[in-house]
Amino acid sequence: MKFFVISKPIATNHQSTTLERVKKQKDTITKLKEEGILDECYTIVSGGTVYIINAESYNVIHQMVRNSSLGTTNKIDIYKIEERVS
Repeated sequence: MKFFVISKPIATNHQSTTLERVKKQKDTITKLKEEGILDECYTIVSGGTVYIINAESYNVIHQMVRNSSLGTTNKIDIYKIEERVS
């Protein structure tokens, strides 16, 4: 199944971005793409990120997000989507 995940910073989150944090995020994205879990990743200009993620079920992706740093620092919306229409 494919899921459309929108991650937006929580307004009260004042966590500063460091070079180390950006590198860790890039490494995680690269790993997830190589494993076939992450299809696409886009930055939202006003703040946040959009992901197209492959997972077996909503529960699996919900657990994946909860166990990541995203779940504690961002508002997350998860939507099941169908295959892309050509």
